[in-house]
Amino acid sequence: MKRALAAVVLLFAGCREPEARTYAPRERAEIMTPESLARSPVSGHLGGTPFTLRSAWYRVVRRPGHARLDLVVSEGSPSRLCARPTPADARQVLVRYDGTTTLTPGPLRADPSPTAPFRVFYERPAEHGFEGVGGASALVVIDAIEANVIVGRLRACFPDATGSCVGGAFRAEECRDELD
Repeated sequence: MKRALAAVVLLFAGCREPEARTYAPRERAEIMTPESLARSPVSGHLGGTPFTLRSAWYRVVRRPGHARLDLVVSEGSPSRLCARPTPADARQVLVRYDGTTTLTPGPLRADPSPTAPFRVFYERPAEHGFEGVGGASALVVIDAIEANVIVGRLRACFPDATGSCVGGAFRAEECRDELD
């Protein structure tokens, strides 16, 4: 009887979920400088594989209580609703400015914090849709804002197991979905 009880205890003890590991971004925003940002198109590695910018866009959400500006650099192109890239397996980096619908030229830094001026995360295809990796440290420099275009540079490093970082220049055109 004692052996059977011991076997059951060992069986259940071995069925625990593995503990989640936490990682820190490879670089923090405070050491990133505008002068060090590449002037070539955004590139780097996400989740251990190369990332190269294909297109960039931004979307302004003006609905009360949901106001924000999303800046997207992607391996794909914007979809009809500006949220997901096409093709469906394209990864994208999102810079989300909650509570604002306009940007001004200049640099902004953010490390993971509830008081950061923006949040940065990347999305990659997963078994049932997309999964996101957030909590990035980033420097975003808005160089110019023209008619429906934001020109800038960024460097973002993510807290994942592979030390993902991307950086470079972008030219983001406004994307308006059918709901705006």
